[in-house]
Amino acid sequence: MKTIKWLSVLACFAICLGTGNMAHAASTHFSVTAIIPNNQIDKRQTYFDLRMVPKQTQTIQVRIDNTSDQKMTVIPSIINATTTLYGDINYTDKHAKMDESMKFPLTLIAKQVHPVTLNGRKSKLLHLRLVMPKEKQNGVILGSIHFIEKNHSAVRAQKHPTVLVQNQYAYVIGLKLNEGTAVQPDLHFKSIKKQMLNNQEIMSINIQNSRPVIVHDLSVKTQLMKAGSEKILQSSTRKNMRMAPNSNFDLPIIRNPASLHPGKYVVHLSAEANGKSWTADRTFVIKGDETAPTHRLSPDAPFYKWLGGAVFIVCIAIIFYLLGKRQRKKE
Repeated sequence: MKTIKWLSVLACFAICLGTGNMAHAASTHFSVTAIIPNNQIDKRQTYFDLRMVPKQTQTIQVRIDNTSDQKMTVIPSIINATTTLYGDINYTDKHAKMDESMKFPLTLIAKQVHPVTLNGRKSKLLHLRLVMPKEKQNGVILGSIHFIEKNHSAVRAQKHPTVLVQNQYAYVIGLKLNEGTAVQPDLHFKSIKKQMLNNQEIMSINIQNSRPVIVHDLSVKTQLMKAGSEKILQSSTRKNMRMAPNSNFDLPIIRNPASLHPGKYVVHLSAEANGKSWTADRTFVIKGDETAPTHRLSPDAPFYKWLGGAVFIVCIAIIFYLLGKRQRKKE
């Protein structure tokens, strides 16, 4: 029984070694509510979906509720909608690079917002001023109002991630501005390039939506062939993707390009979305010095920590088994 007891203690110790850093998710202490104005297209929605006209100036409101007993400061910010690597709309990345086709980003239309300080169990209205461009346009401008609680301890923790990681909850309210008539998307297949994804080298194609319209149910099919051959070396299909207005993203299309022999290759691409279709062929060249695998899938650190802990437990178990066997012989 003593042996089993010690093994249990050692197992817990090994598990602690395997898990490494602790992650604490901070609980949310506030909530936000959009005050829907009269020019809302669908008043059943809880985000802003506004009908706008050129040169229009409007102030919209968001109610912020402090649900705790403590004084707090909430930091709002305006974010342009972009498209992620996985083909979805991102409303939270304030550092994302704008597409070259974006003429009127939301961050220029929505004027600067300042932090809001609230006493415990109190509410305040955030006033956000919108100023539409003078130039008439058709389509959609998309983004969000992002809210996060000012938390100095979480900021300090992020600077020392080996000790502690604290996650902060954020609230996001979508902000969609509609002007004129709806437009159809126009997709462009741009450059093919090498990238790292999950520590593995891949090749991706940059896809651009150059119009101010949300792309729904985007599907993209790709076929890789050696130039002058009809033999398909790799193929892929991605479905149910979305793109933000005037945005682009890098779609992974070729796995392990280091395995390709030197030569010229062709990628045939076809896409469908919003009832339209697009096709294109893109070529690239693999040089002789590019065939050797320069990037390998790196070991997953957490897995190896667990493996090390398991080996540690087995070794200790063997030692206790031998000690117990020796003790029984003496008896």
